[in-house]
Amino acid sequence: MAFLRFRSVYCISKNDIDINERTIFSSVCITTATLSAYGAFVQLRFWSRQLKDFDSRRKPSSNPVIVFCLALADLFTCIGVILMSILLMTVSPPYHNPKLDKNIPKEKWYKYIAVPIESFTMFAYISSYMWTLAYALDICLQVYNKDKSLRTRGYLICFWLAPVWLVVVGQYANLYKSIGFCSIKDQEILHYMVCFIPLVCVVILLPIIYILAVLKLRKNIMTAHGCYTNAERELLFAVKKKFLLIVSVFMICWITNVVDGFIDFSIVLQQKDQYVKENGTSQHFKLHFPIWIVEEYHF
Repeated sequence: MAFLRFRSVYCISKNDIDINERTIFSSVCITTATLSAYGAFVQLRFWSRQLKDFDSRRKPSSNPVIVFCLALADLFTCIGVILMSILLMTVSPPYHNPKLDKNIPKEKWYKYIAVPIESFTMFAYISSYMWTLAYALDICLQVYNKDKSLRTRGYLICFWLAPVWLVVVGQYANLYKSIGFCSIKDQEILHYMVCFIPLVCVVILLPIIYILAVLKLRKNIMTAHGCYTNAERELLFAVKKKFLLIVSVFMICWITNVVDGFIDFSIVLQQKDQYVKENGTSQHFKLHFPIWIVEEYHF
C-alpha cells in the first residue's frame, strides 16, 4: 500500500523515494502483482463454475459469490498496482514554487491520467479488505444460522458500493482545493486515511468474528449432542482451521502496513508544516524503502 499514502503518485518527491529506488520498487511491485494476478485469475475460473446452485451447499462453507468477488477484487488490486508502478517510473517528481510556497506537478496532464488510475487502485484495495471481511462474516452468520438475514444481493451492494463511496468522497476532498498543485498537509492525511482506516477496521474485526464463530459452533455441538464425537471434533477443527488461515494470511500480508501507518501518523500529527515532512536522518525515514519493499513483497 506504499503507493497510497500521503501523496498522489505524481506528487511523490525525490526526498520520499529517489529515481533509482523508484525503478527497483516498481519492478518488485510489477513482479509480485503479476504473480498474484495469476493466482486471482485461477480462483476466478474455479469459483465461476460454482456460482450455480450454491444455496444447496453444505454449511458452514464458502459462499461462491463472495469468494468470486474477493478474487475479482484481488485481480483489480494487482492491475492497479501494475499501473501505479508504471506511473511511478514514468512521471517526473514535482518541484517547489517558492513564490507560491506550493509543490507543483512537473506536467499539468499528469493528474488526468494518474487520478483515475489511483482512484481505481484505491477502490481495489478497499474492496479486497472488505470482501475478506464479507467472507468471514458470512461464515460466522452461517454458524449462527443467520446467513439469510444478509442475502447475497446485500453483500454485493454493501461491499462494492462502500469502496466506491469512500474513494469518491476522499478523492474529491483531496483534490477540489488543489487543482494545479500538490495537496497540502490536511489533504495528504485524508489521502492516506481513505485506504488505511478500512484496513485497520478489518484487522480488528477479523479476529473478533473468528472467536464468535468458534464459540458459537462449540456451543451448538454441545447443545445438540451433549459431548464431542469424532465427527463434531472434525467439523470444529475444520472451521477453526479455515478461520485461522483467513486471519493469519490477512495479518501477515497487512500488519506491516498497519504498524508503519500508525508510526507515520504519530510523526506527522506532531508537525506544523504545510506539507507532510519527515526527518531525513530519522531511523524510520531510513527504513521506509525496505519497509515498502516488504509490504509489496507480501502483497
